[in-house]
Amino acid sequence: NQIGRRLGFQSGTIARWVADVPFNGFSDESREEQLAARRDPHVYNRALELRQQGWSYNMISKELGVAKSTLSNWLCDLPLPGDEKEAIIVRGKAKAAEANRRKYKAHREKVRAEAAEEFKAILAEDLTERELVFLGLMLYWGEGAKTDGHQLSVSNSDPAMLQIFVLWLERFFNIDRSQLRAYIFIYPDIDIAEAENYWSEVIGIPLSQFYKAQIDTRENKSVDKQGKLKYGTVHLAACGEGTTDRQRKIMVWIELLGEYIQNKYAGIA
Repeated sequence: NQIGRRLGFQSGTIARWVADVPFNGFSDESREEQLAARRDPHVYNRALELRQQGWSYNMISKELGVAKSTLSNWLCDLPLPGDEKEAIIVRGKAKAAEANRRKYKAHREKVRAEAAEEFKAILAEDLTERELVFLGLMLYWGEGAKTDGHQLSVSNSDPAMLQIFVLWLERFFNIDRSQLRAYIFIYPDIDIAEAENYWSEVIGIPLSQFYKAQIDTRENKSVDKQGKLKYGTVHLAACGEGTTDRQRKIMVWIELLGEYIQNKYAGIA
């Protein structure tokens, strides 16, 4: 029938022409499967029933063990209702999206593993005092208060970064943790006590060294940002005699470090 429709001849004529031609279009196993399915009206009727319920060819094929090409012949005149067709499209898109997520996750994990191995080689030896000084300067260059005479302070939401900053102040500027003061900046959906307790443990200072929390109540603030910082952002400052001069010293060091790198490595006069 398919050949007749394609060439425009009656099926009887085609049958006489190819009567002596062996058919090898299917493997013995798949042909036997399809012939058996055709002989079983229960399989055919079940396929019709599942299709009417909105099942895709792929789903029916897996359920009944019938080739999708056979199902196409059986069910080509049984179109799906619009909502069922849409459901199949949605399922297909969801399946493709899940496959992409798995692929992205595998790629991300591969990159992380390779990066970890590379960095192990970089850290084969301990950091020198000089390198630690540069580390803190770069940190302050990016996150610190830079106005002349301002507090020696940083604001951030990364606990590891803040811990490194505190250790850097202690090691190179002789600043004790009793000189540190902090306050948190949060959205209304964050619990103040929970956030302050968290940052108190991270920084290693008591709650008595925290100022009043600042709550962002701006109505035009994007709600997308709420809930993304579980404990908000913390502003951490070193207070007391000499801290302003230390801030000035850090800014001079940063300026000189920038000039040195530009002249030495970037080829900028």
